[in-house]
Amino acid sequence: MIPLRPRSNARKQLRALIVEDSERDTELLVLELRRGGYEVSFARVQTAESMQASLQEDWDVVLSDYTMPRFSALAALEVLRQTGRDIPFIIVSGTIGEEAAVEGLKAGAHDFLVKDRLARLSHAIEREVREAHIRRERRDATALLDSLYETAPVGLAFVDRDLRFVRINEKLAAISGLPAAEHIGRRARDLLPTLGPSIEETHRRVLETGRPILDVEISGETPAAPGQRRHWLVNHYPVRDTRGAILGVGSMVVEITERKRAEQALREGEARKTAILSSAFDGIIALDHRGLIVDFNPAAERMFGYTAEQLLGKEMAEFLIPPGLREQHRRGIARLLATGEGPVLGKVVEMPALHANGTEFPVELAITVVEGQEPPIFTGYIREISSRKRAEAERERLVVELAEAVRVRDEFLSIASHELRTPLTPLQLQVNTLLKRVSDLAQGRASREWVEQSLERIARQGYRLERLVGQLLDVSRITAGRLLL
Repeated sequence: MIPLRPRSNARKQLRALIVEDSERDTELLVLELRRGGYEVSFARVQTAESMQASLQEDWDVVLSDYTMPRFSALAALEVLRQTGRDIPFIIVSGTIGEEAAVEGLKAGAHDFLVKDRLARLSHAIEREVREAHIRRERRDATALLDSLYETAPVGLAFVDRDLRFVRINEKLAAISGLPAAEHIGRRARDLLPTLGPSIEETHRRVLETGRPILDVEISGETPAAPGQRRHWLVNHYPVRDTRGAILGVGSMVVEITERKRAEQALREGEARKTAILSSAFDGIIALDHRGLIVDFNPAAERMFGYTAEQLLGKEMAEFLIPPGLREQHRRGIARLLATGEGPVLGKVVEMPALHANGTEFPVELAITVVEGQEPPIFTGYIREISSRKRAEAERERLVVELAEAVRVRDEFLSIASHELRTPLTPLQLQVNTLLKRVSDLAQGRASREWVEQSLERIARQGYRLERLVGQLLDVSRITAGRLLL
């Protein structure tokens, strides 16, 4: 084997593997290539084993004699084929018949030349090297396209001008429930009876107008998932050749079923939130991290005298908090952002609020942080407590009045007890004295006049006691609200 010479940048570089048993013929080939403007690096082999070893390196072209004592062009072609490499193979022979030439071309040779007519060798090599380069680029492009179709997270397909599938990846083929290979040569309407006709109509519009149709949402059931409504976002675009002629239509399909479900759930959640906010009896105000109002429910509108449109995007402190407390509120928001803590966070506090008309009224306030929001969102729950405060004041007044009434009652009972005992004492004495003198009266030792005086004194004390009892009953009636004056 002749060692490879280093390449030169002055002339066209060519690495040639020469399958030849004649060293002289090899030198003639190299000389002709140099005349053709090539800087040649080459190796000569004449057996299958040496050729296999040499094919471990990179070659631009293989030049082979047709017949050799221990090797041949057809055998060399088989060695090259087994490697799977695409290297231009040109047969160069002293004598080759037409049948042999045709046999060589059928076996995979790219061209054949007669050794005594090597004038077109350089041109043949240049052409075949260029064609090999084009083939490699096409293979690379095809491999890239294959990789794209196989690994793309979206559905991809290409249909020709007859609307038949030429390529489709498994991601998109799964919609019909069939492998990608079973789509080739078939139409969309054959695979998707429900969706296919509308898809084909879109393909026709692209072919007719030459313009893409983008962001088309389609939905429906598929053979792969009957009974389930699915949604896709589809882009259709014309595919052109190098001259601009439309070859067919490419499609890129993204399934958005989960996104649609999420959007529907979000809409339902927003509807529920709106219903809750609208029907809530308490005022609900949402603030962003700057203290600006981002939500203001109807109860808050009624409570503060503002509409939501008037306050959305405005600072709450400027409109709803009395001037003396505004800086304290702003410091509280800043502390919540810095530390995640605050004196009102997660608690219910009483504070004054400011109405649109400038009056202050008492409220209960509880603030929570909405989880999962960044920057954070704060929600304030506000309850007006003016009626409760009035009720509390009325209750305190009644408690004071009741305490005073109990004191007056106790004083009255003390006086009444004393006054009732005052006539009872002499009355009891008179009665006891009279009982003792009854026998004296019977025997004539007591005068009638004395008895009458004693009875008069008893009667007076009885009348006095009657008046006191009557007054006590009148006071009870007045207290019970049953005495008509």
